[in-house]
Amino acid sequence: RLEAAETAEQILWQLVEMLDDTTNTPSQNEDQTDHDDVLNNDEDIESSDAATNKERENSDKIQLQKQLLIAFNATLNAWAKSDVKQASTRAGELMHKMLASDMVTPDRITINTVL
Repeated sequence: RLEAAETAEQILWQLVEMLDDTTNTPSQNEDQTDHDDVLNNDEDIESSDAATNKERENSDKIQLQKQLLIAFNATLNAWAKSDVKQASTRAGELMHKMLASDMVTPDRITINTVL
């Protein structure tokens, strides 16, 4: 079971890296909006496009946070089911990293799993 928990944690950190790359890279929509702003002087269309892009970005960010929370919870669950002595220590460390990361907020499942 140690292997399963360690593998789950490795996958979690790979996901975190991927999400960091995704959230730190400007989207193609932003580039297109900038180009459209130069070509199009209609302020109503520009503000509508900007609002739509902002809503899409917020929705994407919320979806990524949900996926990351699921990954954290699954990894914590793998540690909770592990029979290894250091399992509770590793779960606690993971919880602290989760809190320090500011990427995702623990939910009731997270807290119950760690307890």
